[in-house]
Amino acid sequence: MTSASLLLLAAIAAAPLQPSSPLTLADAVRIAEANEPSLRSARADVRAAEARVDEARAPLLPQVAATAQASRSGAFRSRVSPENQWTGGLTAQQLVWDFGTASAGLAGARASARAQAATAREARLSIDAQVRSAFVEAHAARALVAIARETLANQGAQLEKVRAFVEVGSKPESDLAQARSQVAQSRLALVQAGSRQSLARVQLHRALGLTGTPGYELAEETVPAVAGEDGPVEALGSSVDAGRPAIQRAAYLAAAQERAVEKARGGWLPSLGIFAGASAIGARPTDVDGGWSAGATLSWSLLDGGLTRARVHEAAATLESLRAGEETARQDAQLELAQVLSTIHGAKSAWDAAAEAVSAAGEQLRLAAARYEAGAGTLLEVNDAQAAAASASAQGVEAELQLAQARAQLLALLGRDGA
Repeated sequence: MTSASLLLLAAIAAAPLQPSSPLTLADAVRIAEANEPSLRSARADVRAAEARVDEARAPLLPQVAATAQASRSGAFRSRVSPENQWTGGLTAQQLVWDFGTASAGLAGARASARAQAATAREARLSIDAQVRSAFVEAHAARALVAIARETLANQGAQLEKVRAFVEVGSKPESDLAQARSQVAQSRLALVQAGSRQSLARVQLHRALGLTGTPGYELAEETVPAVAGEDGPVEALGSSVDAGRPAIQRAAYLAAAQERAVEKARGGWLPSLGIFAGASAIGARPTDVDGGWSAGATLSWSLLDGGLTRARVHEAAATLESLRAGEETARQDAQLELAQVLSTIHGAKSAWDAAAEAVSAAGEQLRLAAARYEAGAGTLLEVNDAQAAAASASAQGVEAELQLAQARAQLLALLGRDGA
């Protein structure tokens, strides 16, 4: 394979995933997870933490070192001829027992790696929630444009009716001016709805980790209902404790710090190791004489000026702080759960009320239009009814949007995956 081909494959691999049309919610989440730079950074941090576990394991494994040296020596003033010297050696060491100090370091590194993995998972869940929220926001903006366009069409039709009435003299000129004003206001509302839709699409495109102009349509779907969302807070409380990465991270950090306390206390304890070595020395590599050695070492710091005591106190204080942080994370999660469920329940009630309002406003508009055409009502009543119908429809869209975004937040809070 040529270098040009390799560069082309590398460029393709590095290129961000692009959405197809129509874009589904599941594909939006998948694309964002592949493209978002912060997630790549989080995954790299996890790999670094896993490497630190290997670093912490190293002192528990055999240590072997080889040395070799060639030198030539002589004197400045004497007539002694310079001499060559070749030396080489091989040594091996193994820690036998240190009262768990090195093992505590390894256990702490493992807990820290798990905490870093929880951090990466929390970042991914947060990105997923942002994408879902942006997806349904774009949907809602499109629905509001449709409502504004329908309202403008209705106002335009009403304007033509009023113009016909005025031309035959059955309605005053003021009704025609009022109808024209309503059409102008409806055009403005459509422009504003279109601006919101454009902004929502750009925000979704950015949430996917992409730049440029979005050129795809959205599939007709939303965030589905979450199991347990209609129940009390207590029913999902245990699920939050078990699934929320922030709580898991806090627990792992506290566990890592417990091992740090044990490791710090190891400064008061002795350590036992064994060693073996072989060496050779001579004037030529083919003419050397060697020797060997083996033994055990016991080291014990009897006086360190209070360094170990200070380290233990520092580690213990940090542990107390982390345990308090873990409890704070649990309390915050329970509060957020209560707020999200309250939002979901309120959004459902608002959506039901909006549906009833849409039906009532539609009937009110029909009656007002009939009364106006029969000469028993005013154009103001028709306009008010039209505004009420449009407002009720928009309120339904906003309630559905609030419900979907709250569900996206609940999924992240519970640590649940899926579209």
